[in-house]
Amino acid sequence: MDPLVRMALSSADSTGLDTERKENHVEGAYPSPLFFGAPIFNIVTLDTAPGKIDMSPARMIWYSAMSDYDRKKALVLAGEESFARAVALGVIVKRPPSAWHFLLPGMFLFDFLRRSNETKRYSELFIFPRKLALNGALDLLQGEERKRVCSEIEERIKQWLISLKLYSDRLLRAHMGEITLLVDHYTSLLRTEEESYHGLIQQAYSTREHYETFLTELSAAEREVDQAVAEFHGGSTAIWLRLQAEQVQVEELRKKEIERIFS
Repeated sequence: MDPLVRMALSSADSTGLDTERKENHVEGAYPSPLFFGAPIFNIVTLDTAPGKIDMSPARMIWYSAMSDYDRKKALVLAGEESFARAVALGVIVKRPPSAWHFLLPGMFLFDFLRRSNETKRYSELFIFPRKLALNGALDLLQGEERKRVCSEIEERIKQWLISLKLYSDRLLRAHMGEITLLVDHYTSLLRTEEESYHGLIQQAYSTREHYETFLTELSAAEREVDQAVAEFHGGSTAIWLRLQAEQVQVEELRKKEIERIFS
């Protein structure tokens, strides 16, 4: 099985895959707070019907057997992965190829494989904090104490950053600021009664203005993570250029998403 598919399916917590191993085994450098990934399930792209899950009959039976919260959790994860993939593809497409790309035989294949591996690494890093936030939202809805839930998430994030050799107090605080917003966001989505990712958002926020307010707060939290990452890398120009390219792509896609949901 493709490792991205295996990782994505484990996010639903209902497939019997080795979730803990995937969560705790994250390799590679920490490139930025905007991590790229592939969609969970066989999901339609953002340009057609976002949040719709296209499944085989066998998987549809499995999906139908899930609890109401778990079905919504799967939709949210699918939507997040689809958005992340769109960001990744947008950044890659806009990245100019090197001169070697045209001069050396087979360079196109080498470049494709390199970018595929890069996308895979970003995907693994992308899903980890968001899955913690989504699981935390589910715990809150099932009656767990918020202080305990947030404390457990913070410890998991701390150990994750240490495993990546990227721990700093500022980066931990930045991640927790972002995750706190996501926990509240996911809690609102899980309380709705819709069957698509964009439907969850529309019902949870009611108006375009309310959702834009949340996205403004989330963008500010993401920028704080950006700044903490750049600081950790000594303010590297290359890091900043990559972060800025990702920020631009995220903002463009979020504007399109808002139009689709509230048009």
